Amino acid sequence: GGQPNALYMEGGTLSIQGNGLLDMRDPFVSDANHTSSIEKIGSGVWKLAGNNSVSNLNINGGTLYLYAQDEVGNGNKDNPNAKVSVGHINNLSSMNLGSSTTGTATLIAGGGNTLSGDTLTIHSGSTLGFKLSDAHVISSTADPTSQTAALNLSFNNFSLNGGTVFIDIAEATPKIARYHLVHNTRNSNRTGNWRLRYLGYDPKSIFRISNKFTFVESGPQNITFSQNDTIPNLVLPWNGNATDKWNLND
Repeated sequence: GGQPNALYMEGGTLSIQGNGLLDMRDPFVSDANHTSSIEKIGSGVWKLAGNNSVSNLNINGGTLYLYAQDEVGNGNKDNPNAKVSVGHINNLSSMNLGSSTTGTATLIAGGGNTLSGDTLTIHSGSTLGFKLSDAHVISSTADPTSQTAALNLSFNNFSLNGGTVFIDIAEATPKIARYHLVHNTRNSNRTGNWRLRYLGYDPKSIFRISNKFTFVESGPQNITFSQNDTIPNLVLPWNGNATDKWNLND
């Protein structure tokens, strides 16, 4: 009668390597009486749903994608129309996103996800990406809470490793609204800087969107993002040869 697991660990280290896609729509669980570790290496994407637990998690490269509730199908014999459960990872002794030796990594929150445990380190140059949805829209005067956040962090120790971590809006046409991206539940001390990106670019460097967004870090607890106006489409003349490539920073 329990929830099925894609992976069950009784200690040891699991290494996830390569440049492809690992799609785990059922969660992994580790025995609380043993220390278990997962190391992700390479530029591949690891998609994860359900309530997961492990002692140590190191995302050294590539992308960890946490599903939103009912985002994709996860049918089984008893219910062929079943959907995935929202992706959480709990009971972490330590988690690293990126590495000081192997480079940067990305975590994408599908929405309503939680990471919790003792220590979280997001290494400089790594990225938290967000798919925006109405579930995380709050009014201009509302106080953000854990119920409205796209990503909840609950760690005793939380560090950006003294560097810059990117907040990437992975949505081409967000509506005019205020979105609650991050809620840091335990209000732990955090060192480092957040920097906004839109589809991987610095919005301040692109004229037509440079004044369209507001990005607010409210102390160590909350991060919100607002789109203030529609993003205009531009019609630009082509002045190159037929075989030339576009090279425009509009």
